[in-house]
Amino acid sequence: MKEKHDLTGQKFNDLVVVRFVGRNNSKTNTWECLCMCGKKTIVDSSSLRSGHTKSCGCRVSRVSTTHGFSTRRESIEQRKFYNTWRSMKKRTLLDSRSDIKNYKGRGIVVCKRWMKFENFKEDMWDSFNNHINKFGIKKTSIDRINNDGNYLKSNCKWSTPREQCQNRTNNRFYTLSGITKTQSEWARELGIKDNSLDDRINKLHWPLEKALTKCAFQSRLYIHNGERCTLKRLSVKYNIKLSTLWYRVNRQKLSLADALTKKIVNHKNGNN
Repeated sequence: MKEKHDLTGQKFNDLVVVRFVGRNNSKTNTWECLCMCGKKTIVDSSSLRSGHTKSCGCRVSRVSTTHGFSTRRESIEQRKFYNTWRSMKKRTLLDSRSDIKNYKGRGIVVCKRWMKFENFKEDMWDSFNNHINKFGIKKTSIDRINNDGNYLKSNCKWSTPREQCQNRTNNRFYTLSGITKTQSEWARELGIKDNSLDDRINKLHWPLEKALTKCAFQSRLYIHNGERCTLKRLSVKYNIKLSTLWYRVNRQKLSLADALTKKIVNHKNGNN
């Protein structure tokens, strides 16, 4: 008994199909295959064609023996590092990925040296651990310095999620008073949502200076010690209520320096 598409003699990764065996309990065609290590194993058609089964099981042993980073017996850090390498290759090699336009479709490739895991480990393992020690494993992922460049040692580093967002191809940059930041960075500084700032600029068509200086609570940004700061940030830094600081600056018309250093003078109104 043979299925419509005979796989006999065909090679799938480390397996060569020897003969048709029959159907399993799921009514899927199964095949006897000879592995490159010399052992025989039974594999169903879908597992062969999809690449889900690549060997009789010896491949996992060979990989584990080589670098020890792919098994569950290893540390979380080692598994994440290995999976980073695997994902990097999949993004640039597979046509079936939904994000093909962002990687393979743009011509992004993994350098020849990094196609071998041991070389990737030699180049990036130490810096990976240093980044984890500083930011934690959840905030560590591989990032290309030049977003249009390839995966290679001179163009890759470990980044936090925020740094990753700043390096996206669809980022919008705005410059005000000689300071250039992404739209997300301006929004964080203003204390508003990213889409709110986008609405100001692209839907409401506010002048850029107004869009980038009108904060959520206070009406402007202030220069303090050479830095642009919101009243909210200053209130936290100097341990002053935001409403009190706003009252001093906008109602009492105090200079920022005086507003930040003024002592309690008006108990009736509850101001410090």
